[in-house]
Amino acid sequence: MKDRLFNVLRKSTADYAEIRFEHNDATAISCRGPEVDAVSSAKLSGGIVRACTRGGWGITTFDSPEEMEHALQDACAGAALVGKEKTQLAEAGGKVDALVPAGMVRDFRGVNLDDKLKLLENYNHIILTADPKIATSNVIYRDTFRTVHFASSRGHYFMEERPRVILSFSAVAADGPLVQRAYDGVSSTTNYEVVLGQEKKVEETARRAAALLKAPPCEGGVHTVILDQEMGGVFAHEAFGHLSEADFLYENPKMR
Repeated sequence: MKDRLFNVLRKSTADYAEIRFEHNDATAISCRGPEVDAVSSAKLSGGIVRACTRGGWGITTFDSPEEMEHALQDACAGAALVGKEKTQLAEAGGKVDALVPAGMVRDFRGVNLDDKLKLLENYNHIILTADPKIATSNVIYRDTFRTVHFASSRGHYFMEERPRVILSFSAVAADGPLVQRAYDGVSSTTNYEVVLGQEKKVEETARRAAALLKAPPCEGGVHTVILDQEMGGVFAHEAFGHLSEADFLYENPKMR
């Protein structure tokens, strides 16, 4: 792939050009209530070309390596149309030529799909039978293995493997019109084993949902509270994180 990217970049007519291409192997399984809701396996690929001419940028996306050269031509043409000034890009410093393979302890790609499905069905059964008040469940397993390639007309290149496995589970408890939900999950970028042996946490999540049905209501007003790290982080993200994002500042004259 490295040679292929640079062979295409040599045909660039722009002051600067870069290509990013990635391939993604993904598996997803979900159980909702007593049923297996979905099972899927997919192989996806795609990329993006960015070109800069006289300070103007052209950007094109593509789906397969065969479309790469045509995408480069389109990006260069788009940049030439809008560029009116001078291309000034910061120097990256040194030549980048890096391979970053995944440091897998146990690769989820070597686990049979049937085994993953049986694992999820077991967790789902634990939730549904943990308490008589449990009304329904939602258990989700996902794994993705992304391989990302990047090359630029300045000679920079890197390849990075980005795996991730995720298990999430939620329980919904109901008592007449009162409904409560509890959620938890685990994930790893190196080890399939993280999703195994989670029976206790799954059961605790279901029992927490049922226990919330008896939680006393909180009266409206100003209260002093103690937040765990996850909830505190969510509040900080929502209250301050979004307001400090660059696109928000760019689009809001008052914030600028």
